Amino acid sequence: MKPGSFEKSTSIPDTLYKYVSVKRALEILLNQEIYFALRSQFNDPLEGTFSYLTQEKTLTKVDTWAQFLECRQEQLDQVNLGLFSMSERYNSYPMWAHYAEQHKGCCLEFDFSRFNQSNYNWEKWFPFVFVGKIGYSGTLPLLDATETVLPHEKGSIYMTKFKHWEYEEEWRAVMYNRTYEPSKELFDSKCASFKADVEKHMKGSGAYKIEENFLSGIILGNEMKDSDKKTIIAAAKIFKIDIYNIIPIKHKADMELDLRK
Repeated sequence: MKPGSFEKSTSIPDTLYKYVSVKRALEILLNQEIYFALRSQFNDPLEGTFSYLTQEKTLTKVDTWAQFLECRQEQLDQVNLGLFSMSERYNSYPMWAHYAEQHKGCCLEFDFSRFNQSNYNWEKWFPFVFVGKIGYSGTLPLLDATETVLPHEKGSIYMTKFKHWEYEEEWRAVMYNRTYEPSKELFDSKCASFKADVEKHMKGSGAYKIEENFLSGIILGNEMKDSDKKTIIAAAKIFKIDIYNIIPIKHKADMELDLRK
């Protein structure tokens, strides 16, 4: 893996999307920040949880299997990974309904194309250290109870969700806590200056500044209030961000975009 690169970076779509309320869109736009949440802040109570392949001898230090799982979950949570979720699609009816105020909110477009370019300046700090596609399964991730180190490297546990969530077509950015020191997993040891520059910014969950033009477009919900549209459009002009309308068309499975010049 080259310094600063993502695993399978060429597979990251050029654009990813986040469905939000008008209020949240304005916060991201005006502050030029995105927020990495803890797993406990997600709407899925099973987010970041797991089950075990077990042997009886592994349970000698705790009274019950439930206590063992609880202790291991607490150990995992202490790593304090921050998670930022996005979707491959801008035209998902359920996503507009669930996350964008029943089509009254926005869908934010983020530009990932630069991270896939061979000439990208990796010496410049970027707002996350790993991006990956969520895998969907009918069961929780299974871990070997004999392992002494939990496999949270590259967010492995946090990249699996139940099949019920498949409609989200989710990709996730992960921010580590700098005390975890994921250097061996993410950075070439020869790139010490780059590693140090990135690690000083890592604090797990919380708000992080984004690069200029990383937020590349804003899609307005088709039920958005006129007053909210005017506010969003005025703010987007300040940062030279494209504005789109989304048009639902009867008898079609998808919605279409109309670029507003």
